[in-house]
Amino acid sequence: MAAAAPTLPCLVFDYGGEQQRVTLFSVSDGAHRACEIEELRGKRSWPTSHGWVLAWDPATAATFLWNPPRAPGAAAADRIALPPLAHPPPWGSVCALSGDPADAGGRYTVLLAEPAQSTVLWYCHAGGTAAWTRHEYDLGGASIRVPEGEAWRKRTVDRLASCRGRF
Repeated sequence: MAAAAPTLPCLVFDYGGEQQRVTLFSVSDGAHRACEIEELRGKRSWPTSHGWVLAWDPATAATFLWNPPRAPGAAAADRIALPPLAHPPPWGSVCALSGDPADAGGRYTVLLAEPAQSTVLWYCHAGGTAAWTRHEYDLGGASIRVPEGEAWRKRTVDRLASCRGRF
């Protein structure tokens, strides 16, 4: 007997590691379900607020955006090829899109921010021929209180959002 399809919305958890285990968590009923997504098998992935998933293939360095089917039996998922990304993004990186690829007429930017303590962003313009661009930024820093006194801490980007096609 097939497992019941999860009620939307669902969150996707990628546990990585050697087993590349992916689990769906149904927000509506609180159930965890094992998930085999062929398009993402063996790849690292990052969800976006637009519902698309950025995927990176460690075997080929290929990247693509994947839009999961919205319902069982729906048309095949959309897939948009992006330029290859030679180096693996660090664990904990976050991804955002400047617009919904389905509505942006092919004009949007994919942004990948490395995790806290890093001051590096990667971006590419979808539909273009340019490669991913590495951008190192400096937002300054601040003195913060720690048990030993004070310490200097760099300001970093840890949350991403777009508005009217811009970050």
